[in-house]
Amino acid sequence: MHEIPISRLSPATKERLEHALEHQTSFANPGANTGSAFGRIFLGLLGLGGLAGVAAIDFGSPFSGIQELPYLAGYAFSAWILLAQVVGMMRDRRKKAATTMPQGFWVIPLDVVEIDGPTLRVWPLVDLIDLDATHQHYNGQYSYTEFVFKFPGASKRFVISNQVQAEAAMNKMQGTRGMVAAAVEGEDWEAVVALDPLFELRTNDWAPKGTAGPDLRGGIEVPGWMKRSKTTALVVGVVLGFVVMLGRNYVSDGAAFEECKRWNETWAWQGYLAQNGRHSDEVRSTHLPLANLSEWEKNAKSGNLDEAIKVANLTDPHRNSAVEPVKKKAGEVWIAVHEDALGKANKAGVNQLRKYRDNMPDRDYGEKARAEIHGKYEEAKASFKKQASDADPALVPFFMDLLTRLEKQDDPRVWVRFQSPSDELLKAVDASNKKKGTTDGLTIEAVSPHFSLANSTAREKVIRNMMSQGFGAVLPNDVLDLQIGGRLAKAASTPAKGPSIEVRYFVTPSGAIYSSSNPLNTDKRGFVGIRLDFKVSMRIPDREGTIDFDLNVEPPDTFTVTYESAAFMAGMGGGASTSAVYSVMAAKAFEKLAAALKTRIFHKDSKAYGSFAVKRPPPKLNLPKKRPTLPPGMPR
Repeated sequence: MHEIPISRLSPATKERLEHALEHQTSFANPGANTGSAFGRIFLGLLGLGGLAGVAAIDFGSPFSGIQELPYLAGYAFSAWILLAQVVGMMRDRRKKAATTMPQGFWVIPLDVVEIDGPTLRVWPLVDLIDLDATHQHYNGQYSYTEFVFKFPGASKRFVISNQVQAEAAMNKMQGTRGMVAAAVEGEDWEAVVALDPLFELRTNDWAPKGTAGPDLRGGIEVPGWMKRSKTTALVVGVVLGFVVMLGRNYVSDGAAFEECKRWNETWAWQGYLAQNGRHSDEVRSTHLPLANLSEWEKNAKSGNLDEAIKVANLTDPHRNSAVEPVKKKAGEVWIAVHEDALGKANKAGVNQLRKYRDNMPDRDYGEKARAEIHGKYEEAKASFKKQASDADPALVPFFMDLLTRLEKQDDPRVWVRFQSPSDELLKAVDASNKKKGTTDGLTIEAVSPHFSLANSTAREKVIRNMMSQGFGAVLPNDVLDLQIGGRLAKAASTPAKGPSIEVRYFVTPSGAIYSSSNPLNTDKRGFVGIRLDFKVSMRIPDREGTIDFDLNVEPPDTFTVTYESAAFMAGMGGGASTSAVYSVMAAKAFEKLAAALKTRIFHKDSKAYGSFAVKRPPPKLNLPKKRPTLPPGMPR
């Protein structure tokens, strides 16, 4: 291969070469060493689109808007495609500016020539190692013919898409070479010069003799970095990609910051901080606390008192913030949360007001809660006065002192204490009946086991529930709450720590015997009638004067017991259990106690009076009273 500066060609040689390129070529590939303008523009736009596409990934996202180094590969590749086309276009433009001759590859009679910018390269056909000519077919159809000229260290490829033209080009090359050979053999040098535009160079060992002519743009060279456009584009592309990524991250960070400001939610600001954006200090000191305060306020207003207490404690430190907007917002949230929580607590009752008072970190609002609690107790006093019985002049003053004491001790509990009944008399009755065996054909069921401590405790809970139901109609249980306290001993008992209602009751046989009156029942059991004597005392520690009353309850003439029998025992004379019978007898007595309590405490037209009631199931068994059976020595 010979390389000659075009600017050194003599005018005659240049003229003959231009004529040969136009009329004597058998194969031509003009512009092969320069890119297509359309192709370069298309690829350049593709690279530009790649840069824009990579930059658009998560742009402005509060969570991933700042891209890390792995994204540099996408930027560098896209920048390389773009810059390769830009540098290639610059190189092509420089080549065209270097000479008036066309750029590309041609086959002239004796050589393969390339014009590359200001340089002429020549591969004499005498150095040809091989020529491959291949007809290419796809799906059985001719597509194109490929010619590959192989020289030492290089090969040149020409493609002709018409088979006839391809064969004509091959024949033309062979014919022209034959004409040159004939002219040389005949020593027709004029014909040789006419057929060989590079005759002058060939005979001068490829050394040019001329100087730059007036039509040449002599001396314009293509710089090396333009010649190595892909390498240049790769190096510059990496740098440019990094710069673009930095610029994109800067703009994306600003967009993410504005997006977070638009959302103004905690999750958005936390996502921004996770990226460590350039506004992180401002977000950490101002925007995140403000978002937190707004969200806390919403949670407090939509949640319960526990949530409000939590928010108040979270808000408290921000009230002393050095950032004025945060300090101002914290103060506003503080007031709003306290007012809302106080309203909720006041609506819920005294217990919630106490909880508010004890857990909210503010003395002024604690005093407001105390005032609201006091107001609740004043309302309770007024309500009690309105519904209280006027039969006992000491009743209202006692309950006013009771409510004052409960408010002062900050505890609504009033202890209901019971004294266990003595079963000695009942055991004596059981022993006497057992000794007799039967009375008028009835086997008398023992009564003492059914008034044991365990059975008594269950019944006592019933009376406590009835009292709670009655008091609850006028006094909420967070103002006055009846709770079962320690039992009263027969001897002197330890006083209750707070106000109490002491109920002492005594169980004795009434002298009556009960049996079933069901005609389908062949039950031969008899049941001892029981009498209950109650002594009730209401006390307040360190206060003189109590509310006391006594009640004696005789068993009813008849009462009913509800029970169920298995289907296979229907009509076989089965009856209620002994425990059920004695339980109903005791329950009747406790109902009378409840009636006596409500009559003593509330007037008949009050709501509380009607709340002292016990719902009982429909009767299924009727037990009439029989003649009395008493042990010897007992009064009749």
